[in-house]
Amino acid sequence: METVPGDIPMGEDSDDDVQDVADHQENLGPDPALVALLEGFKGPNTSVQVLTTDGSSLPVMDIEGAKASLIFIPDQVEKEKVMDFTNIRLACTVPAEQIQNRWLNRMVPIPDHVMQSYPPNITFLLHQVLKSYAGTAIRGRGILPFVHPLQTADRSQTADDGWCEPLSTCLSTVRVLDNPILGPEQRTADLIREKMSKIQNEYLRYSGEMKVLAAFQAYLTYTLTLFFYVKQDRDDYLANAMVILQALARHVTMQGLVTPMRARNCRHIWEEWVAGEAKRRTILVMYLFDALLAVRDGLPTYLMVELQNLPAPGPKSLWQETVRSDWKTAYTSYETHWDNGSYLQIVELWTPPSTFRRLDAETRQNRIDLWLEDIDEFGTFFYACMASAQNI
Repeated sequence: METVPGDIPMGEDSDDDVQDVADHQENLGPDPALVALLEGFKGPNTSVQVLTTDGSSLPVMDIEGAKASLIFIPDQVEKEKVMDFTNIRLACTVPAEQIQNRWLNRMVPIPDHVMQSYPPNITFLLHQVLKSYAGTAIRGRGILPFVHPLQTADRSQTADDGWCEPLSTCLSTVRVLDNPILGPEQRTADLIREKMSKIQNEYLRYSGEMKVLAAFQAYLTYTLTLFFYVKQDRDDYLANAMVILQALARHVTMQGLVTPMRARNCRHIWEEWVAGEAKRRTILVMYLFDALLAVRDGLPTYLMVELQNLPAPGPKSLWQETVRSDWKTAYTSYETHWDNGSYLQIVELWTPPSTFRRLDAETRQNRIDLWLEDIDEFGTFFYACMASAQNI
């Protein structure tokens, strides 16, 4: 079989021929034809290197006859997008039981809970924005504001495959509503309820808190979809769904909502921040939806007292970042503005008491101003709801 020097023949004796090529390379250095062939295997997100027999690696241009095998290494940028949630550690700093029992407050109010009222324009805002979240899921336009961008990214970008399955299933299921030709609305509603029942029956057995979070996010998305886009023949189903949602919220809360103060160079700090922020945002959306349902039914609404010491929604610069090194840079800058962890808390967004000192009020407003400089659309929406609600 005739060959051109530097080519790798593919006939029956290819093993011997490859050895001949290797010997040829040992004497003559990297052949341009071989280099071109190897570079041809290079994908858009990989670099071609050679792993030598002594365990070292060389770029393909530095082969120089070493007996070696090809390996394909992900580019550093792609590596920095991979998230590993297997060892995250978050702290639970709120009374989780009160979150689960929130639906009882309207029948048996807790003494320290404060009633509040939403002006009609804020109630309208609640309705329209929450409806837009359901529409975003149904039409696949963008990413829900309580779901991190990498939660819906390719699975190769997460080290623990399968943790986002409940959410990915949800986002695929609700898309059916955008294609009525696929079936009548009632059949779609039954399918959604079936998926919700599956989550209800299985979430306590899920391993890994990120899968529990994905189940919580999926259940909330299903509920929003049913409320805003499906005619209900059973009004009690929505009330039952809220009870399950609050049970899911309790389970998520028990596994931690905030990043503990640890060394900056600790492992998984990016993953911990993302997990905590996604959990808190999902819980806040659930609370706002609960308030909307209460207003619709003419029931009292209450301040989210059990969440008052949680951080307000995080900055856009951190939430939307998908590259580890860029996130670390942004996080370091963000900390310097907040005295290394003294972030704005939800309670600071509420109407201050009449006994509030003027100096304290000015300090709080300065902190709110700083927070407003770097929030996303969800943060703006949340601020409008909190600042406009009046304590009763």
